[in-house]
Amino acid sequence: MYFYGDAGGKGTFNHFMRLYADRSKWAINATPQWVQYTSIGSPVPFVLFANRALDEENDEDEKAQEALIDWMKKNNYQPSISVHRGHSYYLPYTIRKLQPSRVVVLGSCGAYHNLADVLKTSPNAAIISSKQVGYGEINVALFTYLVDKLKAGQDVQWPAMMSEVAGRISSEKKEGYDDYVFPHQNLGALFIK
Repeated sequence: MYFYGDAGGKGTFNHFMRLYADRSKWAINATPQWVQYTSIGSPVPFVLFANRALDEENDEDEKAQEALIDWMKKNNYQPSISVHRGHSYYLPYTIRKLQPSRVVVLGSCGAYHNLADVLKTSPNAAIISSKQVGYGEINVALFTYLVDKLKAGQDVQWPAMMSEVAGRISSEKKEGYDDYVFPHQNLGALFIK
């Protein structure tokens, strides 16, 4: 997960830390620049990595991302899922650092318009993105759904995911959820491929 050090990014990162705070379900390996969560007792081992949302003014967030990517490479971790969590003006920085992934979740406004750039790094990626406004609540629901299904050893089926995640979204965000494009609907990605 790529986080950025603005006020919103720090809040989202802190929310992420709370989501996986249960030490009976997740072991944590934390450094000053990034965190690693490893599932405990799940049918399928699941490992989450995220850079800390450090100060953006001094590029500490970018340095943290680079340190995490270097560590993952040195320790033979290759992401299956990559998640961008930040405003649209941060998205080009994430795309430049993106590692080949099977699923890419772009949690920022208008991220759908960056499909071609994502497919250069991950040509076979299933991409979830928004054509309009990206909402933190929706992005968290998407990500936690993926984590919960995969660590339980269950398949992810995009139409079912759309329906189930819709049930997790507050009524205020339902209209915004309709602007999210799932892989099975992603004609733009199919055309680019």
